[in-house]
Amino acid sequence: MSGAITVTLVDRVGRRPLLMTSCLGCGLSHCILGTYIYLEGKRIDVSGFEWTPIICLTVYEIMLCLGLAPLPNLILGEVFPSNVKDLAVSISVMITTACVATVSKVYQIMVDSIGLFSPFWLFSTVTICGFVFVYFLVPETIWNYHRRSEWWIKISCYYLVIASAFFQPERGKHSGKHFAIKCSDE
Repeated sequence: MSGAITVTLVDRVGRRPLLMTSCLGCGLSHCILGTYIYLEGKRIDVSGFEWTPIICLTVYEIMLCLGLAPLPNLILGEVFPSNVKDLAVSISVMITTACVATVSKVYQIMVDSIGLFSPFWLFSTVTICGFVFVYFLVPETIWNYHRRSEWWIKISCYYLVIASAFFQPERGKHSGKHFAIKCSDE
């Protein structure tokens, strides 16, 4: 469901706000879950908050699908020029796969050595750092996408003007000029 919400919001709200919201939501849900597990491990009474883990995991999944899962790949496709896009996306996928493998290994090591709460606090810290990274370093690519779209529309209009001159030589200049004015007014 949150994936459907992302599809409808991504062009209206922008990539950066969705990505930052996703980072904050994931970070806060991990922090709260880690705190709950820590307090439970210290034998502090959390009996009134049994619903906390399921709510935190649900919020985490929703926030993940809202931005962190789909948007990095979308932004990659928009940031890199076409001549290096293949290589850049390949390197990104390799780095992502290495990070996923590392997280899978580090999770169990941290649980065994520190406690069940520790990976959630680490993940929370990493996603909050991700928020800072997105805020300062990730460009908003929606505007570049729209600029490219406008550029393609303009190029298409000029192409149609030229094509109309070739296919309608008796009316080429008049219809082409009219069409070019119409395209530039839209």
